[in-house]
Amino acid sequence: MSGFRRAISHGSAPRPGRRGSGLMAIVALMAILGVTGASLLFTATARYAQGARLRDAMVLSHLSQGALERARAQLRRSATYRGEERLVLGPGEASIRVETARGGYRIEIAAAVPGFEKPRREIRTVETWSPR
Repeated sequence: MSGFRRAISHGSAPRPGRRGSGLMAIVALMAILGVTGASLLFTATARYAQGARLRDAMVLSHLSQGALERARAQLRRSATYRGEERLVLGPGEASIRVETARGGYRIEIAAAVPGFEKPRREIRTVETWSPR
């Protein structure tokens, strides 16, 4: 029987010191892939949270500005306007409080939207305004 047939029929004996080297290479590769995947997941989650916070801040800013413009328009129509308790604008809500100030009005806006990390994100804006 030739050496080739003997190796096939009986199997070749493993070389000393090389048993399990393929398994170790696979374990090392899986560890590297696991660490890389975890870091990518962590980075993606952090960027999503940052984007959600930015979106909430922008929505709050626009909501506050919209409520302020509404208060100005109402004051142009009627000098007796004193605000609104719960004004729903887009995804959030705002409350407007108007007080008479020296030569004009003090407009206080409280706006809130559902937040990503907190159940509710809020902003308060106070402005003194005089119609011309």
